[in-house]
Amino acid sequence: MEDNSGAKNEAAVKRVAQLVNDALQRRDGVTMNQIALYSGVNVGYLSRIRRGKLSSPPSPDVLRRLAPHLKVPYEELLRAAGYIENVDRVPQDLHIFLRAKDELPPEEFRELVNFAMWKLQQHRNGPPEA
Repeated sequence: MEDNSGAKNEAAVKRVAQLVNDALQRRDGVTMNQIALYSGVNVGYLSRIRRGKLSSPPSPDVLRRLAPHLKVPYEELLRAAGYIENVDRVPQDLHIFLRAKDELPPEEFRELVNFAMWKLQQHRNGPPEA
C-alpha cells in the first residue's frame, strides 16, 4: 500500500508557503527579520517556511506565533497546514491547550503534557485486566 503522507505534507507546506509569502508581501514596511523577531520564530526557519523548503508543515505553535504578525488568521494557517479541515470549527480543546502553554508556568504545563501522554498511553493499552 502506498503512503500518501509525503504528498499531503508537500501540498500543506506549499499552501503555508503561499500564505506566508503573500502576507509578507502585504506587510509594507515590515521585514521578515522583524516578523521573526516579534514572533520568536528563527528567521532562517521563517525563510524556509516562506520558500516551502520544509519536509512537513510548521507546528501549530509556530503558526500561532506567526499569525498576528503576518496578519493572517491562525485558523487559516492551521487549515493550510492540514491541522484542521474546516476554518469555522477550530477545536476548543486546542485553544485551551495553547492558552495553557502561554499562561501556565513551564513546570505546570509540562505536568499537563505528561498527564495527557499518560492518558493516551492508557487508551492505547486498553482497560486494565481484572
